[in-house]
Amino acid sequence: MALLAFGIAGCLAFALLGESLARVIQYDVFKLLAQLFVVTVLGASATMVYADLSRAREKREQRREILRETLRQLIEVYNECKRVRRLLRANAICLDEERRKCVRRDRYDPLLERLNDAQLHLEFYKRYVKWNADLFKEAVGVAEHLSAAEKYLNHVVSEWEDLTQACSSDQPTLDLERLTHLKEFIDKARKGFGPCVAHPVEMALRSLAHAISPTNKRKENKTMTHVLIRHKIADFAKWKPVYDAHSPARQAAGLREEHLLRGIDDPNEVVLLFAGDDLKKAQAFAASPDLREVMQKAGVIGKPDISFLLSGPITAANADRCGQCDPNSRARGRFQRVVSSFLHPRRTYR
Repeated sequence: MALLAFGIAGCLAFALLGESLARVIQYDVFKLLAQLFVVTVLGASATMVYADLSRAREKREQRREILRETLRQLIEVYNECKRVRRLLRANAICLDEERRKCVRRDRYDPLLERLNDAQLHLEFYKRYVKWNADLFKEAVGVAEHLSAAEKYLNHVVSEWEDLTQACSSDQPTLDLERLTHLKEFIDKARKGFGPCVAHPVEMALRSLAHAISPTNKRKENKTMTHVLIRHKIADFAKWKPVYDAHSPARQAAGLREEHLLRGIDDPNEVVLLFAGDDLKKAQAFAASPDLREVMQKAGVIGKPDISFLLSGPITAANADRCGQCDPNSRARGRFQRVVSSFLHPRRTYR
């Protein structure tokens, strides 16, 4: 900063007093001094710009390192929850003389202590993310997802605390039916653990990973083309090999398969969602005679319903080309309506 001020002062002096200085000192000396001050200003300015860029880059890297460490810790906590759940199912459940499921206290208590630690870690990171909102501003929804998982685990731990106080320490087993939260926790994942722990924690992890990625802004600023195709087929077993064999043509058009879904009531009703970068190439592919021939060969019945959708920053130009007044909401809404009308999501947690 001092060097820049010195250079600027020298340049101003030459600008205001140049003629007077030229009469006092030799021309060569005058020119060298002028060049010195100009180079000083330019060099100091470049140094300041470089220093600012370096500081900004260091801050970004420090922020990413914090996000990486948070992600690593949350993965460990999540894996610990899954380990405890599996150990409870494998080692803590037994049958009494009447063939009823019971919980062994000698294994239930230490495993719940570990689950309690995991719940406290999730609670801490929920607050940590809220306290450092600026650091986690690109990791959208992390605190809310962690809060949902932490609250569910808190019910399981609170049940353990209440029952431990109510039951004698000499009692070797506990009736599993009395431990409703534990039973739900270790039961099939789609009821308790899946939607209440696995899903929100995985959403938080995904959001953190997206924020860490240096390319996330570039991807967010990119307009994506989506092609939504819905049609009925005569026989899925016959249609699928033909569809797979046509993959090179889709790749040549820049289309990537995102979803292949079948109807519940009618398995021969198929919905396909493709993503691409070039709307014109996608439209040309959909209108090509080759695609019509392949559909006929695969046994497509009737005329397929083909829609072109956009996601990302939408300009008036590409919105007009796609024929949509609000492409972002229309793309999401149309796909959700089509899928929810006849499809059933399947997800398994182990």
